[in-house]
Amino acid sequence: MSHQEFDELASLHALGALDGEDLARFTSHLAGCEECRRAVAEHEKAAEALALSLAPVRPSPAVKEGLLDRVRPRRASSPFGWKISAAACLLAAVALGFLYSGARSEMKSREIEVLKVQEELAEARRGTDRLLVQIRAATGKVDDLEKQLASHRKDLERLARMDALIRDIQSQIQPFKGTDLAKGAEGRIVWKGKELYWTSTLPPLVAGKVYELWALVDDKPVPAGTYDAKGNLIAAYWKVPEGAAIKGFAISLEDKAVDAPTQVVMLPAQ
Repeated sequence: MSHQEFDELASLHALGALDGEDLARFTSHLAGCEECRRAVAEHEKAAEALALSLAPVRPSPAVKEGLLDRVRPRRASSPFGWKISAAACLLAAVALGFLYSGARSEMKSREIEVLKVQEELAEARRGTDRLLVQIRAATGKVDDLEKQLASHRKDLERLARMDALIRDIQSQIQPFKGTDLAKGAEGRIVWKGKELYWTSTLPPLVAGKVYELWALVDDKPVPAGTYDAKGNLIAAYWKVPEGAAIKGFAISLEDKAVDAPTQVVMLPAQ
């Protein structure tokens, strides 16, 4: 038997379709032929790949027997009958190879599509993260602006009341000037009894500090409340005796409300 004939038997052997003398001769030849072993391995892989690509279906006994009968080699009266069968099996193996190649190509195409979708998903996630950062930053700015707006509204309300009090002919007005602790600072205060409002150019308070207002009664300072640098009330208290004559006001910088000023920063302007 020529080597070409053995090569034709490789597909049959991979399918388990050899028997009798053909199986014995091919098995003996296979032990010493690397090329035939490689051919058998390739046909087995192609058949296995095709089988794995299909959904499993349990055939009926009749279908199974018919399939085995079709792939089982038949002896023909002609000495070339087995070659015809082998050629048919080889053709089937080639068809299986094409199917396997097509399946691999389809799998590769799907892998590429999956990678594309994954890249688009990653980019969408990055875009979402960027938007979240912008939203957080915008939210912080909105909060700051709302705080500034609330502060401006408070200033407007205070100045409007101060303007109304200035128009009252019974009110009194006193300008301030800064001491050596607040050089260049100035301001004014308007009051009528316990109602009073003041403004100044004092520097903003640092944490843990307050500006305390002092009513000058008989040339003695009497506590009259704590304020911020603009004159907005922080803590209201009035220790001026009822009916006492107020000669003017001064302002000191304190850690908290005290009964006697420690760091006088504003005095009545002469």
